[in-house]
Amino acid sequence: MANPNPKTDHLNHFPKRAGATEALGRTPVQVKILESQYNKWMSLPVDIRNQVLRDAIEKTLEKFDNIL
Repeated sequence: MANPNPKTDHLNHFPKRAGATEALGRTPVQVKILESQYNKWMSLPVDIRNQVLRDAIEKTLEKFDNIL
């Protein structure tokens, strides 16, 4: 049985990406998508997938910064 209260203070945070000015978040962001979309998405190279998601999140946050 897994420990419900594991000690995590010895673990390192995600490292900074090359060229980034701050460290990555503590946990990854996840979302479920349709299987057909998932299969097409996974056919892209991993570095492209990651950058596209980061860019989309950044643009969306900038858009909502003006509203909030």
